[in-house]
Amino acid sequence: MPQGSVDYEANNTFIEGSWRKGDGNMTSMLPLRNIPRRPSLYLHAIRNELADYFVRYKATSWQCNYA
Repeated sequence: MPQGSVDYEANNTFIEGSWRKGDGNMTSMLPLRNIPRRPSLYLHAIRNELADYFVRYKATSWQCNYA
């Protein structure tokens, strides 16, 4: 990675990397398309099973305060 291409801090001063000063020709920073996706029913079942397990059997002393 070329020196100065990423942000860094020197002597309590924030130095912006050269990537922030791009000339608009940076193909690696192109916007991504927003494609809505829904997880499968199988993934929902796994999530629910894990949630049930952690709520019932591995509860922490503080988690009910935030539920």
